[in-house]
Amino acid sequence: MTCTHCGAAVRDGAELCPLCGASVKAKTSADSEKSASAGTTATEKPRKGNAGLLAGAITLIAVALLLIGGLIVGLLNGWFDDPEESELTPSEGLEYILLDDGTYSVAGIGTCTDAHVVIPSSFEGIPVTSIGEYAFSGSSGVTAVTIPDGVTSVGYNAFYSCSDLTSVMIPNSVTSIGDYAFAYCSGLTSVTIPDGAMRVGYNAFFDCSNLTTVYCKAVSQPYDWSPYWLNGCPATVYWGQ
Repeated sequence: MTCTHCGAAVRDGAELCPLCGASVKAKTSADSEKSASAGTTATEKPRKGNAGLLAGAITLIAVALLLIGGLIVGLLNGWFDDPEESELTPSEGLEYILLDDGTYSVAGIGTCTDAHVVIPSSFEGIPVTSIGEYAFSGSSGVTAVTIPDGVTSVGYNAFYSCSDLTSVMIPNSVTSIGDYAFAYCSGLTSVTIPDGAMRVGYNAFFDCSNLTTVYCKAVSQPYDWSPYWLNGCPATVYWGQ
């Protein structure tokens, strides 16, 4: 054994160095275990640090994937949304009449000059629930009409002789389409009638000479539909479509 202070040879079992007189102690097995343990701990610390870095990297990757996934879903929703539905602005200048039930009915085109008339779902904070008689009758220049969900009836002669009208969107909320409502709308080529429409009146689409296709959501003609609702039209009717 040698002295750790001066390097002199020390007899086994001696407690003092014969040269410098420093205290010396033989390394025991316990001391060896402590050194080994300390060495192990020292080498483990970097491993723990690496594990933390790895976990952080995995978390960041997971968050990035979630963000990318959300972005993709948002883009897909934007691509598949109907632009007609998502970007339409309600038309202004339409005329309204307050009904007995406290809701509004569209009474006329008023000062509105929109080619695509978008009927609002409410006026002055009050629901719009119907399109009144003769509301748009004979209105030239109106090429498309979007009726909002919440409107339940389209009145007598509401769009009579709107010859420029080529498209009309009727929501599921509509339960009644009046007599001659779309008569002489020669620009119409196709129309879809929701299954909530329990009544379609006499000559509702009378003489729509270019109306070739009618899609009816109902599987068969409801009892209260007039048997003459499609008079003068060359249309083929597809039920349950």
